[in-house]
Amino acid sequence: MRKKIFHKIVMSLIFATIILPSHAEEILPAPSLPCFPGAYYRKAASSFDQWTGIEGVIVLPEGTADFARYGNNGPLDKFSIYMGGRANNQEVDAGILWEITKDPFGNIDTFNRAYRPFWRVTSWNNAPATKEYYWYPGERILMRVEVAGPGLLRLTVEDATPNPEKSFSVEFAASQFGVGFPQQFKRVNAIDQLGNEGRPVQPTRAKVVGAIWEEVYLLRGEERFPFVPERFTDMRCPDPCYFVIETYNDKGGEAISIYGNENTE
Repeated sequence: MRKKIFHKIVMSLIFATIILPSHAEEILPAPSLPCFPGAYYRKAASSFDQWTGIEGVIVLPEGTADFARYGNNGPLDKFSIYMGGRANNQEVDAGILWEITKDPFGNIDTFNRAYRPFWRVTSWNNAPATKEYYWYPGERILMRVEVAGPGLLRLTVEDATPNPEKSFSVEFAASQFGVGFPQQFKRVNAIDQLGNEGRPVQPTRAKVVGAIWEEVYLLRGEERFPFVPERFTDMRCPDPCYFVIETYNDKGGEAISIYGNENTE
């Protein structure tokens, strides 16, 4: 415990000395934002500024389901990692979800799961359930959500290597997003609960551990700004006791574990 406290103090002193490479008119994020009930999630939300996107490299975490919370189609707790944002009153989620897969014969496999891309504006959409769009715990991926044109966003998920073997990209309508006006971007690590949006979280022993954001950047055209704590509103919902989080570099790097109803602090 003393070692953890000392580490936090050291890191806070380091970040206190960092000079952010800021834009002359950069807007600071809100000191706090209300949680939306229904899931265990860590959200880092930017200010509303003339951002054009967000990108990051992450080592994918290992999830463990609560076998007491299963429905007809598998666990009621789902693990997701996503980006997206908000413009005016439009909220966008786009990233990856721990999902069912299909075997080589096209049969649905509810047990052997993988992370697979999704995006949601007014409706839910998934990448095809084929092996070229499956990613697994321990793999490094690059994730990016960016403005692709007026009223248009692009999601990219691919291996974080110079020549990715697996890559997925899709452009989709998001009418309120564009260039030249305030919009917010975010990154989120979550244990979502099926059919529970807007309600208090249900107790669960599900956990997802070992997510490592190696680096994350906000985009403004060709410029890239490290998504460090000074640039985001830190949301740990519904309560900080469910999270173990460590900030460890000045490139937006952060390790995140979520422990359901297990208070690990």
